[in-house]
Amino acid sequence: MNLRDIVLPELAFDAPPVGTQEQLFDLIADRLLTAGITTDHDSLIEGFRKREELCSTGVGHGVALPHSATDAVDRIIVVVTRVNPALDWHARDNEPVSLVVALISPPSLYSVYLQVLAALARALHLEPVRRLALNAPTAADAAKIIATIAQKQEEGTEGLIEPVC
Repeated sequence: MNLRDIVLPELAFDAPPVGTQEQLFDLIADRLLTAGITTDHDSLIEGFRKREELCSTGVGHGVALPHSATDAVDRIIVVVTRVNPALDWHARDNEPVSLVVALISPPSLYSVYLQVLAALARALHLEPVRRLALNAPTAADAAKIIATIAQKQEEGTEGLIEPVC
């Protein structure tokens, strides 16, 4: 698994102010629709919504990892979004979310999807990664940072965390 092929900088974006998760999910689905990655906007939103109903994907420290296995896509995709102002996500630590890393996968790739989710969670657990991603010049740079560090961790080659942009 190469996270640099899954966390796509060209899909990353800084969201306009939104008031709800649903509005953000709509923006992410629009992004995937415009990029030709899906033709089923509503299924993407529904997949995220259903997952949030199980329990919040707000993992703490201002980060959310919404994820969904859906037939609306034919490959695993990660969309990095920075949110300002931060959005209430009912996170474990009750902190609002500024960094959303959304994972979408077809059900047929579920085992890889779980590996990607775990790799992203490990990388985003590190404060320097979150800081670098939130302070990166662009959302695309934030996506590159997350993908590079998560990949290095998976390869066991992580060392000092340095900007990669």
